[in-house]
Amino acid sequence: MKKFVVLFFLIVGALSNAQNKNLNIDKDFIDYNELILNKDFERAVEYVPQDFFKLIPKDQMIIFMGQALNNPDLEIIADAPQDIKYGEAVLIQSKYYSIITYFYNLKMKFNDLELTGNQEEDEQSISLTKIALEQSFGEGNVIFNSETNFFEIHAIKKAVGICDDGNLDWKFLVIEQNQKPFLDKIFSPEVVNMLYKK
Repeated sequence: MKKFVVLFFLIVGALSNAQNKNLNIDKDFIDYNELILNKDFERAVEYVPQDFFKLIPKDQMIIFMGQALNNPDLEIIADAPQDIKYGEAVLIQSKYYSIITYFYNLKMKFNDLELTGNQEEDEQSISLTKIALEQSFGEGNVIFNSETNFFEIHAIKKAVGICDDGNLDWKFLVIEQNQKPFLDKIFSPEVVNMLYKK
């Protein structure tokens, strides 16, 4: 009976520890996204892996984020990430990596999109912009709302969480297909293969 009780508490302890780890990555990922939505870029970059700043210095990253989200020619309204799923934390060369999948809904209005009132020309401009957005967000994930002039986007995303101990202080990178050459410069082939595995 004693062995059963000891085994029970070991299992419960292990489950509790795993649950805490999931809570930590979830809290950090939500905090990171809230900082971006609130345009608090100086604090948001604290959730980006330090190795990434070998490619783009931190101060330039803050400027770039500000320019992208404070562009007068572009209005962006984004929701918080939804349906977030965290993969098992895998230890690779002294760091833990967890693949994160999620989606969010986004509205984009291009104030410099020249709509002339000529139906054929306007439809062509809208169609070209929609095609460009679908290259980033996937075919069928972009619609144009003619009443508001916003492109409404269902963005399905993948990110990676990176942590030294697999528990506290998670850092994050969104994984885009065209980023692979950059990530090859900061991650081992084993990590890059994990990030881009279908």
